Amino acid sequence: MSLLDNIFRRSENQVGTVIPQNVAGLGWSITHKKYADIYLWIILNRILRGLANVRFHPSEVVNNESSRNDIEGLCRFVENNINVLVYMLWTKGCAVIGRDDRKKKYFIPSPADIRFDSNGKVMKYDNVVYSTSYSLTQKTDFDIIKENVKYIDIIKSADDYLTETLGAMAVMSGKAMPITEADKEDFQKEIKTRYGISRDKYQIMLMSHEVTLQQLNLPIKDLDLQGKVKEEMKAIAGYFGVPYDLIPFSGASTYANQEQAVKQFYSDCVSPIAETLLSLIRYMMRNKYMLPSYFTTFSIDNVPELEDDRMADIEYKLKVAELAEKMRDLGIDNEKIVQQLQNIEQ
Repeated sequence: MSLLDNIFRRSENQVGTVIPQNVAGLGWSITHKKYADIYLWIILNRILRGLANVRFHPSEVVNNESSRNDIEGLCRFVENNINVLVYMLWTKGCAVIGRDDRKKKYFIPSPADIRFDSNGKVMKYDNVVYSTSYSLTQKTDFDIIKENVKYIDIIKSADDYLTETLGAMAVMSGKAMPITEADKEDFQKEIKTRYGISRDKYQIMLMSHEVTLQQLNLPIKDLDLQGKVKEEMKAIAGYFGVPYDLIPFSGASTYANQEQAVKQFYSDCVSPIAETLLSLIRYMMRNKYMLPSYFTTFSIDNVPELEDDRMADIEYKLKVAELAEKMRDLGIDNEKIVQQLQNIEQ
C-alpha cells in the first residue's frame, strides 16, 4: 500500500481528498508566490470546478453485469481522485494509477515511487497516461507557465512597492551627506526601513544639516502594470483552454457571451482533460479485462449551457436508430449502421 493510497483513502463521512503540503514531488513550488498564487488559482479552480461535472461510466452497449461493475469501479475511483490525477498531469506530466491485485483495489502511487527512465517514461507502473506537453517536449504544463507566473509576481511586487512609496524617487545631496560607500549604504537602508507612508514608518525626516532633495518623476501610469498582469493571465488561461470571459476580473463578460464562453470552456478545456483520463481508463480495461474501448465513455452533467448540445446528440442517435430499424425491416444489412450507433459515444 503506497503513501498516497493511505492519504487519498476516503472515509465514510468525507468527500474529496487532501494532499498534505509535505508530500514532495507534486510541483507545489510554482504557486508558492507572494502575489501570483491567487491569479494562477483563479484559473486552476475554474478548471477543477468544471471537472467536477465529468462522469465516467460504461457506455450503453455494455449489458454484461460483471463488465459493467468492473468499469464502474474504476470510473468511480478516477472521479473521486480526478483533482489529484489532473494535478499530477500538470506537475509531473503524467497520471498514474496502480492496482493492488491481492486486495483488488486501485491506488495512486507516491510521488517518490514515480520515476522516469532515460527516455522520460514512467518505470514500474504500466497504467500511465502522459500530458501532450510532456509527450512532445518532456516539459510539464507547470514548467511551461512557470516564467509567466513568476512575471506576475514581479509585476505585483513592483505595483505594491510603487503604491506604498507613491512612486517616489529622489536624489538627496548636501555637504554633510555620507561620503564613503559603506556610509551611503547604511544611510539608504535607514531611509528604506524607517521612512515611508505606511502606519509603521515615519513620514517626516529630521536632518541636522542642510540638504537638497531633487524629486524624479516616474510615469507610473504609463507602466500599465495591471494591464501586464492581465496579459499574463490571458496567456495562462489560453494555454489551459479557459476562455478569458470566464475570468472574474476580465471585464469582458456579458450575459450575451457567457453561455458561449461556458460551452467553449467545456469543449476546449474540460473535455480534452476528460478524454486524457478516459484513455487511461480504457487502457486499463483492455489490459485487465479485455474490454473494448467503446465500452467506456464520459458525459458532462449539471451544466445548463450544454443542454442544447445534449439534446442535439440525443436527436442524432434517435435518427440513426430509426434508420437502422427501417433497414432491418426492408431486409437490408444494417450491421454498419448499428456499429456506428454503438460507437457514437466513444
